[in-house]
Order: sequence, then structure tokens, then C-alpha cells
Amino acid sequence: MHTSRNIHGTKERDKLMLKIENMRDVNEVRKKGLLQDAYIEEVERYFKELCESLTGQEDAWKNHSMEQSGSILILQNPVDIEQLEDYGIEGWGTDEAAVFPEFCTIVRLENEGVSFRLIKVFVLLNNECMLVMYIEEGLLDEGVEKWLKEFVI
Repeated sequence: MHTSRNIHGTKERDKLMLKIENMRDVNEVRKKGLLQDAYIEEVERYFKELCESLTGQEDAWKNHSMEQSGSILILQNPVDIEQLEDYGIEGWGTDEAAVFPEFCTIVRLENEGVSFRLIKVFVLLNNECMLVMYIEEGLLDEGVEKWLKEFVI
């Protein structure tokens, strides 16, 4: 798992996002308090749902790794879109986009009386691998967020 607080990585790109591939990653994020409670609960719920969908087993999330089928990325800090090029995300918000979201959803959460919204972005990398990104509103350029919202279903 890579985090904005640099738990494991030392590369500059590791400071931008959390990467969730298994339940250990979810538990580590929770233990270290890297996300608000409502936020990590949403990520955990989705991770479990996805594992069950991929394996057909209700408790697959206990030991499943998403390494081969994709990752859940959580943008942690405000960034310029160019900083995401190492993740294969180039040109978002322009006609030059190399990879387009398949679709996006808006997730509304509340934590300790404070409401916030996430843009949940689904990017199909190939027929067997999907990247899911959680981006809290306000972390990307306003134009890029507006562009992503065109993919909301």
C-alpha cells in the first residue's frame, strides 16, 4: 500500500494516493487513521462487494488480493492532473485523454456531522483489470472534476 504519509514508499508518486489491494491494506488505513471513518467504511464495503462479485464467495474478502484484477486508489492530496501520469492517467479533462473512465458515481458521506462527496471513477484498463479511484471533491482542478462528472451515471 502506498500512502500520502509515505508508510511504505519513498517515490514521489507514492505520496499522492493510497493503494488498496487486500483487506490488510484496508485495516492498515483504518489503524493509522489515514481516512475519515465514513470514508474507510465506504472503501471497505466496496472492497468486500467486489471480492464477492469476482469470486462468487461471500467471505472471499478475507484472503483475496486484487493485485491481478485491479486496484482501488484513493487520491489523498490536491494535485495537478499531470502528477497522475505515472498511474496511466494522462490528459483528463481534455480531448487528449489517453484513458477514459467507463463511468463515475458520486458518493455522499457524512463524518462527525460534516458532509462531503467523493467522485468514484471506474477505469477499465483491459478485459481483466479495472482501476477504481476515489477522489474527494476539490482535490483536482475544477475543470477536470467537471469533465469527470460528465461520466456520472
